Amino acid sequence: MTADLSYAQALFDAASERGMLAVAARELEALTVVIKRHIRFFLNPGLPAARRALVLRECLEGKAHPLIVTFFSLLIERGHIKWLDKIVGHMTAMYRASQGEATVRLRVPYAPDGELLEKLRDALGKTSLCAAKDKGHIHFDVEIDEGLLGGFTAECGGRVWDASLRTRLRHVARIKNE
Repeated sequence: MTADLSYAQALFDAASERGMLAVAARELEALTVVIKRHIRFFLNPGLPAARRALVLRECLEGKAHPLIVTFFSLLIERGHIKWLDKIVGHMTAMYRASQGEATVRLRVPYAPDGELLEKLRDALGKTSLCAAKDKGHIHFDVEIDEGLLGGFTAECGGRVWDASLRTRLRHVARIKNE
């Protein structure tokens, strides 16, 4: 398990034990926006990490749940705030899965339009790739990968659907050589 996934799992477990998963997911996403706006401050090596964490705690006192404030403080103090995007992605996926929803990491060579996403949602809803209640509970985390020649890859719950042009061409070449 990677460190960013470990942090997300620890936050998920702590929030779950306290019966506050929805609050934790909502505050994590909201505070991430704020942290990212001031990321240079939170990554500043010229200011001791303990001081940066103290500033965060003072700013958020009474405005965010203590668990979330403690979590962000810990990330800052340990120098792991740089993993925030990955941690939030994991935590969001865990929260959605707990609600019967699925997050699909979709890699495409260009930004997909709504029609393409709906077609993919329909196709994914018919596969065992995602453990969503129904296709309406499939959320996409889109990553533009200009290295893809065409097609897409979709990852959900550790499983991958590789429908990239490169993979299809390799498959054709393998069949031709047999």
